[in-house]
Amino acid sequence: MGPHGKRCLTGYHRGMPRFTDGAAAIILDDSTSPLLVATSYGITTEKLAREAFGWLREYAVGMRNRRQRYVTVIDARQAGRPPASVRQLVSTLTDELREASANAELASLFVAESILIRGALTAIMWISRSSWRPIIVTSCEEAFQRGAEILRQAGVAVPVMPVRYRPPAPPSSSR
Repeated sequence: MGPHGKRCLTGYHRGMPRFTDGAAAIILDDSTSPLLVATSYGITTEKLAREAFGWLREYAVGMRNRRQRYVTVIDARQAGRPPASVRQLVSTLTDELREASANAELASLFVAESILIRGALTAIMWISRSSWRPIIVTSCEEAFQRGAEILRQAGVAVPVMPVRYRPPAPPSSSR
């Protein structure tokens, strides 16, 4: 059991942190750990990026220290395109997160339907110094299937996956 009494495979469940800034939000769900789901709503701000990446870094370090592996699903279907300054910050924070998650994160699966978001992601990858190269998929269901396959191939126990994924509700200000 995790510290919140919810059963998960890694024993590291910390709840579902919700970071908000105006109409934007990032919600992190580790209830299906070792499959971590990050859901974005609206246009990410610098404040939002720093808060969410701080939590992600703590999660990655905890997993690495426990010698546990995980996969991240990034659900950006309802995210907007952040300004260039935020894309640069996300690139820097991504580089730092890659260092923190070395030997722990097996893959990042990025769910993006919007061509604008795929373009922003491409720009972040160009700017980024790290080797982070997410696998871009078109649905959360596809991300969960591929994530489970990656976990299995690495010899990691696969969590019970939802039959039909329902993203967490956005904060009322970001609807």
